[in-house]
Amino acid sequence: MKLRSSPVIGLICLTSMLAMDKTIDCKDLAASGFLDALVLGAATDAANNGAGQQAPGPAGPQGPQGEKGDQGDPGPAGADGADGKDGVDGQNGADGKDGANGADGQNGADGEDGATGARGATGATGETGPAGETGEAGANGLNCWDLNGNGTADENEDRNGDGSVDALDCQSGTSDVIARGTIPPNGAFDPANGYGILSVTRLNTGLYRVVVSLDDVPAAERPVVQADLAILLTVELIEIGGDAGDGGLAALLFAFYDVISIDSDGVGGDSMEVEVQIRNITNTRTDAEFSIAVLGPTGASSAPMAQ
Repeated sequence: MKLRSSPVIGLICLTSMLAMDKTIDCKDLAASGFLDALVLGAATDAANNGAGQQAPGPAGPQGPQGEKGDQGDPGPAGADGADGKDGVDGQNGADGKDGANGADGQNGADGEDGATGARGATGATGETGPAGETGEAGANGLNCWDLNGNGTADENEDRNGDGSVDALDCQSGTSDVIARGTIPPNGAFDPANGYGILSVTRLNTGLYRVVVSLDDVPAAERPVVQADLAILLTVELIEIGGDAGDGGLAALLFAFYDVISIDSDGVGGDSMEVEVQIRNITNTRTDAEFSIAVLGPTGASSAPMAQ
C-alpha cells in the first residue's frame, strides 16, 4: 500500500531538493498525485536553474511556403558604369566591285590659244638621198670660151687676141677661165661634160654646191679671196602653163652664188667650193638648169658679178 501524500511531506521533500540542487525521487515517500506533481515541478525547476520551463524539443518539420507577396516599388537607378576599353579593329573587308561608268560629261569650251613659242634651232641637214635613175643624155655642153653661154663666138671671147675664138682662149696662162659647165636641175653633173668642175651636189631644192679644181691654175694666178674671182651664172627659164608653143608662160628665175672656201696653198688637191641658189620671183628656191663660168683674177676686173 502506498502512503498518501500530504502537504507536509511534499514541502519537506521540495525543501530538500532545493537545498541540495538535485532531483530526489519522492515517489516512494508519497504516492498521491499531488505530491508527484509537486515533486516533479520542483525537480524540473531546479534542473532549469529555476527558469520555470522545460528545454526546447527538436525542431519540427518546415511548414508549407506562404503565398507570394505583392511586388515592391522599383528602387532608384544605379550610377552609369565606366566606359569599357575600345575593342581591337576588325580586318578590312574585301573591296567592292567597280561601279558602272558614268555618262560622259559635256565638252568644255576651247581654251585661248597660247602665245607662239620661240623659233626652234635649224635642224641638221638631212642625209643625201639615193641617186636617181640615169636620165637621157643631155645636149652638148658649152664651149669653154663661151663666157655668156649663148653658143656664139663673141668678140670679147677672143681672150688671147689671135682673131679666133677657140679652145686656146680657155688654156691656163692665156685665159682667165678656171672652170665652166652646165648643171642639170637634179645636180647630176658629169665632169667630162665641163671644164675644171670636180663635182656638183644638190643639197636641197634650188641649192647646189659646185667644187672647182685649182690644180691647173698657175700659182701666181690662183685666187685667194672671193674678190679675186668673177662667177657668171646663166639660168634656163622654166615653162609653166603649157609648152612655149602653146602660149605657156616662162618663170622668171634668179641665180645667186657664194664662195664657201678656197684652198690654194699649192700643196696639191687645191680647190674651191661655190654654193649656188636658184630663186623665183617670189624668192622661193626652185630647181632649174644653170650654166656656171668661174673666171680668175685677170678676168675678175672686167666680168659682171652674177650675185
